[in-house]
Amino acid sequence: MIQTKHLCKFYRGSDNEVRAVDDVSLTISAGRFAVLTGPSGSGKTTLLSLLGALSRPSSGSIVLEGRELNSCSDVQMARVRQNIGFVFQNFSLLPRLPVWENVTYPLIPRGILPVARFEIAHQVLRRLGIASKVENRPDQLSGGEQQRVAVARALASEPRILLADEPTSNLDRRAAAELIEIFQEIHATGVTLILSTHNSQLLDLATDIFELKQGKMICPREIGAPVRPKDC
Repeated sequence: MIQTKHLCKFYRGSDNEVRAVDDVSLTISAGRFAVLTGPSGSGKTTLLSLLGALSRPSSGSIVLEGRELNSCSDVQMARVRQNIGFVFQNFSLLPRLPVWENVTYPLIPRGILPVARFEIAHQVLRRLGIASKVENRPDQLSGGEQQRVAVARALASEPRILLADEPTSNLDRRAAAELIEIFQEIHATGVTLILSTHNSQLLDLATDIFELKQGKMICPREIGAPVRPKDC
C-alpha cells in the first residue's frame, strides 16, 4: 500500500541544513499495524506528514496505493488525503466548535449537510464511547475524551489509512490503555495503522516496527521475523 524509496526531507536552518528525514526506504502493506519509533527529534513526525501527503519530500519517492505522489498536483494531493485519517499529537481541536462539528468539519468540502454530519459524528462518537459529549466544547472534556474526539474526526471519513502522532503521550495510564484498545478495534476492521510512539504496549501490538535516529532508518522489523537493534 505505501512504499518509499530514498525519501528525504531537508530544512534550511539559520546556519545549517536540518535533515529531518534522510534516505528512508520502507514498505507498509495494506492492513498492517506499523509503528515508527525512536528518540525525540528522530524524524517520526516529519515522516508521518510525508506518508500522509501533508508535505512533499525534498527528494526520493512515495508510492501510495500505486500512485506516485511526487507527480500529483496540489488538488490531487488533497484528494489522496481524503482516504487518510490523521490524529495529531496536540489533538488540534477547534475550541469554539462543539464536538460534533470538530469531528465532521473536514467533511464540509464534500458538500455533506449539517444534519448528515451530525449523524455521522454521533455514530463515530458512539463507537468510541463518548456519544454523550456530542454537543460539548473541547474545554469541557478530559484529555482522554479530547483524544477520542481527535480519533473520531480521523475516522469520520472512513479512511483506509489512519496516521497518529504520539497518540498516548498526553494521556494518563488509564486513558492511554483505553485508546490502545480502540486502535486494536480499528485495526481489526482492516484499516492500515501507522503510529509514531514510545509506548511499549503499542510496540507489542505492531506488525511492523521502523526505528529512526537523526532522520535515518535504523532498524525495520516485521513481526514474525524479528530483527533486534543490535543486529541492524
